[in-house]
Amino acid sequence: KHAGELPGNLRLLRASLYLASEQLTEADHDLAALTDPETASPKAEILRADLAIRQDRETDAIEAINRISDEQQTSESRMLRAAALARIGQSVEARNDLAIILQNEPDNIDARLMHADVSTDLGEWKTALDDAASVLSKNPENVDARRIRGTCQFHLKHFQDAFEDLDSA
Repeated sequence: KHAGELPGNLRLLRASLYLASEQLTEADHDLAALTDPETASPKAEILRADLAIRQDRETDAIEAINRISDEQQTSESRMLRAAALARIGQSVEARNDLAIILQNEPDNIDARLMHADVSTDLGEWKTALDDAASVLSKNPENVDARRIRGTCQFHLKHFQDAFEDLDSA
């Protein structure tokens, strides 16, 4: 078959591969060529959101995820929306998505780390410190968690601990 005649499921797979290999124009082309009902599938919306974030189009990413029903939301879709919300300064809303993920998956390191980062943005030093410590208990070499923990230690006036974390970050 000609590339333009690919069935929707293969077009979605190829768009996903293009995104993974940073071929954004090609991914965008495949996503634009989807037809109904493929266009509105949760997988297609997640790929659109991922592409939009990579292109610094956070509002488009949020809109794509918001087109997915609450029942069809996944950790992946919530993470993408949280990332986009955090990037445009909507930290409280980002935290809400992350809290849902962590309620269902308390060991999700990516969500825990993003929750720590968002909590830092909100000045919630103790929450961010606990999240960063949780990440570091599972991944002691995580530089981002160490940086967040050091920043929190500083704001909580635990200066020696802050020095140790920030020196090793």
